[in-house]
Amino acid sequence: MTCKEDSECQEYHYCNKRGLCEHKPFFPLSQTEIFTYIGIMIICGLANTGGFGSSVLVNPILYLVLKYRISYAALMCHVFVFGGSLGTFITHLKVKDRYGHPIICYEIASTILPLMIMGATIGVIVNRILPDILVLVGLTMLLMMVTCNLFDKLKKTLEKESRTIKVEKSEQAESEQASLVQNQNIEVQSQTNGMPTQLMSPSYGTDVDVNEEFTLPEDKSMFPLSKNALVILHVILLILLKLIQGSERFSSLIGIKFCGSVYWILMMNNILLALVIFEASFRLSINRYKRRIDSNLSLIHI
Repeated sequence: MTCKEDSECQEYHYCNKRGLCEHKPFFPLSQTEIFTYIGIMIICGLANTGGFGSSVLVNPILYLVLKYRISYAALMCHVFVFGGSLGTFITHLKVKDRYGHPIICYEIASTILPLMIMGATIGVIVNRILPDILVLVGLTMLLMMVTCNLFDKLKKTLEKESRTIKVEKSEQAESEQASLVQNQNIEVQSQTNGMPTQLMSPSYGTDVDVNEEFTLPEDKSMFPLSKNALVILHVILLILLKLIQGSERFSSLIGIKFCGSVYWILMMNNILLALVIFEASFRLSINRYKRRIDSNLSLIHI
């Protein structure tokens, strides 16, 4: 939008030297922006707690409240998703399940991560090609689908919890009735045989762990390098490719023109790299699975 002075631009925008309305820098923050970003942090926290993607919720806030372009708001969502994912990872890094394994399954993470990076790369390409109105329509449809799925999941969860509570109450009543009958039988037998009731009672709380699992040493490591080597390599290669490729904000290390032919070739290489890393991670996971089958080890946390 062309302009001559700041008053001609919408809120949070100013008239730059080229006579175009441009969004203000991140700093300084206004009071509305401060409360908005605090609200975004709360939304991201709740979304990550429930395992729900926060980008679908954050994007409309950036577009409607803070007046960012829809394409730029979509790119900014990556920052919030990264921050939420990093916080969730740090929180669960030392959490273990009942078998002593880390609750994070690195085989699944190392297999899915390349696909997510490939999808993000395709999204960036589509975001630059399509006009804002088509991006807005697509995000609106996605938000409606996610909302419907969320309410459907909520309904099913409430129904499942209701059935579980009924079953638990029924089992508890049956258990109490069986325990009462058992105690009465024990008292009758003890009076008949003249033996103490304590000797007739069954013993509980043995020290034997019937769920003891035999696993590989790497399965109990909090951050096994053997399972995350490809992920680390993938991230390093992506950073190097980005430095070579350059962007609108910083120049390429080897002088590649932004949005030139070489720029888009390197962008497509990100997709090919993700496919190669995905195939390698998938093969390693299958090999670990076969090794556990051959060694009769636990398959609970492959």
